[in-house]
Amino acid sequence: MSSTNKPPDKTRGFWQWVKNPWIRRRAEHDAADLEANLETFDPDQLSQEKIDQFVGDLIKKKLEWPMPRIFDRLGARAVPSLLRALDDSLYLQPYRGRYAPGLPLESLIRLLEPFAPAEMLGRLVELVTHKDAKIRRAVAGMFGHLAALDVWLTVSRDPDEDVQRYALWGIDSALTAKRVTPEFAVGALDRVIELVDHSGSDSDIVRAAAKVAARLDPARALTEFLNLKRFTANNPRLYYLLKAANEHDIQLPPDRVSLLLIELRPKADEYFGGCAIGYLLLQLARQKTDDARRWAEEVNSWSRPGSAGGKYISRAAADALALLNGINNPTSVVLRRLETVRDVDLLTAPQSAYYVAWILDAEVCNGGFAQYFVNSSGDTAGRAVSAFETIGSLGHAAIVRRAVALFGKQGPATDREERHDQLAKMSAKQDAEMNQLATEYYDVPEDVTVKLTNFANQHAEHFRDGV
Repeated sequence: MSSTNKPPDKTRGFWQWVKNPWIRRRAEHDAADLEANLETFDPDQLSQEKIDQFVGDLIKKKLEWPMPRIFDRLGARAVPSLLRALDDSLYLQPYRGRYAPGLPLESLIRLLEPFAPAEMLGRLVELVTHKDAKIRRAVAGMFGHLAALDVWLTVSRDPDEDVQRYALWGIDSALTAKRVTPEFAVGALDRVIELVDHSGSDSDIVRAAAKVAARLDPARALTEFLNLKRFTANNPRLYYLLKAANEHDIQLPPDRVSLLLIELRPKADEYFGGCAIGYLLLQLARQKTDDARRWAEEVNSWSRPGSAGGKYISRAAADALALLNGINNPTSVVLRRLETVRDVDLLTAPQSAYYVAWILDAEVCNGGFAQYFVNSSGDTAGRAVSAFETIGSLGHAAIVRRAVALFGKQGPATDREERHDQLAKMSAKQDAEMNQLATEYYDVPEDVTVKLTNFANQHAEHFRDGV
């Protein structure tokens, strides 16, 4: 366990915000005023000169709120200004200061992407051979949107791996936007399959290629993934193929899955081995094979507790049993229910315990206990100890109890504003202890995700879709 017991720096960043509630309140007030102005903003009343000014501002600063909303309201009216900007070399110069790294060109492309005007093609083609890889990377993704097969094939073979990866991401984005033509899909697929076997240092290329292949042509992807040189424990990138198959509903033959599970057993402690085993378990569970439950129960004994692979095997085994119990995503079920009833008290008791523990874990793992308490998620802090005890995560419950105790006998207020004032008044010693408790929370060997899923399995009727 690591411990510095050092008080946080209250003069900057997040802790300045925590210790000075007025900063948050003023920011929220200003944001509400701006949002109200945006609602009444009439883009038709905006002159072309003003639109040009908005586009020109992108040279100095990145596309950040509220500018995306303004451009969204402008819609196609902004396209001519954005296209003209593509001819200006100033948009190729990197940002400086707090906006670095990045290029104004990236903002132009992001804003033009939904429209994919044909006029972009000629301008972007000129940049395909630019000496700066960052510029080639910025334009690589657009050629899927523009259905420019020949150019896409060129950028997918760029010597810079980042450019290749962006080219794949571009097809993925174009597929989501339904802009990929059948002709483009057929013409690009062979190159995508080649990238599934990419052996360079950037493994994200394989991840992206497997995903794009699964989306472009699931039947071809199945055949390619099952190739003996790929569907083997000796393939260091096997995990990415299995991930793509699972995420895009490609059903792998159960007999091949079972054989590969046995082959992977010696790699159960390794990160990628554990992940691969996990995805294979989920394959069997989704297909509800006769031996799926046996496999889910057996593989938990394959890895050492606390190993990199064991963590993912445990999670996948719990998820597989959930699928077999008719539970697809317990968190989504609870969040949808909460969105409907608008009150944690109106959830069932198992749903309430699940939500209270889940939201605390999500916040603390993201930014510590201070983030949890200062946000609206902390409204249920008074129930958190009981929730963790209910799901069986006693180690975390003990730490949460100590965090809650920092608020004194009255405990953390259920009202966010009052609770923020409580946090602001805490001493440096209390702030340091809250930081230390977050470190201790991370070090607890119990896996809250597994505890939550197992709890959902024990109360399945509360976590199935439609409840």
